[in-house]
Formats: sequence, structure tokens, C-alpha cells
Amino acid sequence: MMTKKLVYSVATFLMRILTGASLFWTIVTNLRTVAKADYIMLFPCGGFGHVLSAPDWLRRLDPAARTLTIFGRWPGSQNAVAAELWGRERFLWTWSAIWLPRLGVIADSRWCDTLFYFAQRQLKRLWPKKRYFHAVASLVKATPRPSWIEPGSKYDSHYESRLGALRLDRPAPALHLGERRTKTVESALTRSVGNGHRRRCNLYLRSKAGDVTNALRCSQPLNAYLPLIRYLVDLEYLVMITGDVEIKGTILEGASNVVDWRRAGVSKDLFHVFCGTETDLHIGNLSGGSAYTYVSDIQSVMIDAMAIGDAYPKATVQYKRLLRPDGSLIPLSTMFKDYSLDFECLGCQVVDTSPLEMLEVVKDVVENGLGQIPYGVRPESLGFCAPILKSADARLSPVWVRGFAQAGDSAQSTGDKLFSE
Repeated sequence: MMTKKLVYSVATFLMRILTGASLFWTIVTNLRTVAKADYIMLFPCGGFGHVLSAPDWLRRLDPAARTLTIFGRWPGSQNAVAAELWGRERFLWTWSAIWLPRLGVIADSRWCDTLFYFAQRQLKRLWPKKRYFHAVASLVKATPRPSWIEPGSKYDSHYESRLGALRLDRPAPALHLGERRTKTVESALTRSVGNGHRRRCNLYLRSKAGDVTNALRCSQPLNAYLPLIRYLVDLEYLVMITGDVEIKGTILEGASNVVDWRRAGVSKDLFHVFCGTETDLHIGNLSGGSAYTYVSDIQSVMIDAMAIGDAYPKATVQYKRLLRPDGSLIPLSTMFKDYSLDFECLGCQVVDTSPLEMLEVVKDVVENGLGQIPYGVRPESLGFCAPILKSADARLSPVWVRGFAQAGDSAQSTGDKLFSE
């Protein structure tokens, strides 16, 4: 026991030395870039989505300012190629955790905060006139509250409400990979699946275990998406599958116009960034891999989404449904009033969206809403409040809304019944 404790103590000490040295080296070797920036954000650690949404937030606070984000990277947690969307003048990586053989990732979020706050204080001494930000909380504080967000409410501290409203007020150019990187992936796609497609779709799928938020967002097996994949392939879409779902060893391996990074023969990081930015349609859930919609102009559909009331920019959203203990469907207005932003939904059964309904939602967007960004139903038109959707300028799927109207007040034992009648 003592030996194990000692090993981890030594590993933690080593992590602190190395991450401190990494941050120092990053700043010193990029001193000219740091000196030119007007706004500097030090982001100690965060998921992949923050790599896109946080710098996007920073650039919209003052479109005329020169911005720089220094982001603390954990081994295996971020996509290194995503930094290329911003360029070295606006985004720098540094290590804020390490990986050691047999021990895995050695990290300490409190240490990250301490280290980055220390660096921020030193930079302030050198350049006191610059504006400094520390992760999401400082961005929320610097961004005006939208008029439709009640002060002190749960939406007030929810960062998408502030960022979404800021995006509406201050448009910014979409981000793209460089020409060389784009041609590399396009050539690989031609070699692996040919040119028999008219459009491209990024289908972002998760199968990640973990806490309740991951379990609810990533609970569907690959088979649940087969009907919509077949539909898109029949319409001559190239379906590019991203996330942590593998098609090797499944019915999709070798299928016409279906590809993942392994089949394409390029690195996972490069393939995922390409699919997130160089595509015609994005289909996914409400987690990091859909954050490309913050920095692109791509039409997007969020299917089987949780939590209720959350949204990404200009998306068409289809949420899961909730059932009472007696099996009856909880009405749409009640979902948004009592269970908004709630992953646990105590006293309810969370119902995964059926394969048929996911197909119908995507089919509706492709056949009726393609090119209309955003496409769908405004929550206000239904007479209830959905502040995050309003900030995101997102819409509810007409198919999803229609399902509630068709169900009425009748008891439903499963969500599938809504679309099997």
C-alpha cells in the first residue's frame, strides 16, 4: 500500500515539474505571439468541445482584437489537429497532464488551475494593459446576459446561453483546415471509397462509458443508426463516421459510401477535424464532437439528445423523451419546465429515440429543410420558454414535436409507439 502511494506521489511530483516546464517553454518560445495579443485566455484543462467553443467565444468578445488561447492538453483528451483551425497566432498547446507507462494519465485539475493562475499573474506584470481570461467562468463574466435569461436562474450560469447570444450578435468567419490538409483527406477518400457521392455527412456517434451524462448521451448501439445511414447512402451521401464508434467488424465494414478514419487510411485526429468542418451536413449528439458547429456554417441535426433544453448553434434538435412511472408520456411543456438541463430526471424513465424516429427526423431535414439554417420549430411558437435554444438560435425537430401531438395524453409504454401508429 505504501509503495503504491509512494509511486503516485512521485508521479504527481513529476507531473507538476513537467507541466510547469511545458507552460514556461510554450510561453517563452512564443513570446512574440504573446506580446502581440490583446486578449489572452489561459485554459488549464477541458474537453474537446472547449478547444473550439472557448477560442470562438474569445474572438467574438472584440472582433477587432488579436486573441490568443493557451490551452492545457491532457494525453488522449483533445484533438491536436484542431489547433490548426486557429493557427499558431491564436492558439497554443501546452501539457497540463502527463502519461506514464503502467500508470496512465497523471493529472490534477486543481494543480492546473494553480499553475495557470500563476502564469497569468506573471504575464500581467509584463503586460498589464492586456485583458486576461481564465477558462469558461471568466468568459461568462465578460459577456452580457441576454435579455431573455433571468438573473440568478440555472440558465444564467450556463455558458451556452451567453456564448449563443454573443454569436448571434457578432458573426465571425467559419474556420477551415489548410489546403494541404484538406487535399490529403480528399485524396484518401477517393482511394478508399471512390467518387460515387454528391454530398458529405459527418455522423458523430459515441459509445463512451462513464458518468450519467455520458451514459445518457452515448447509450445507442450502432444498429440504431443503420436506417438513417442507409437512407443517406441511397441519396448519394458519403457518410463519414466519427466519434468513438468503430465500423470494423460490423455490417458497415466495406459498405458503399460509408467510411471512418481507419478505412480512409489517415490519422484519426485529421479525419475528425476534416469531417467536422468540410462537410455538407452534421448529425450528432450534444457533446464535444458536435462543437464544430460553433465555428462552421454547416447545417446540423442533434438526434437523441440530452439534456432537455440544451442546444448547439442553429441546430435542428430532437431530444429523448421522458415517461412517468405509469408509462405515460410527459408532455413537451412539462419536460422543458421541470427537467430542463437535468440529466438525472428523477422519477422519470428516459427513453432512447427509436431508429425509425431518428430516420424520420433526418429525412425531414434533408427533404424539407436542407439549406434552411436553422430549420424547425421555435419553442416560443409552442408557448413555452427554452432560453438555451433561443440563445443558440436552434429549432426543435418538427417530426419530434409532431410526435407529442399524435400521442396526445394517451399512455405510452415506449418511445417507439409514437412513430409506429
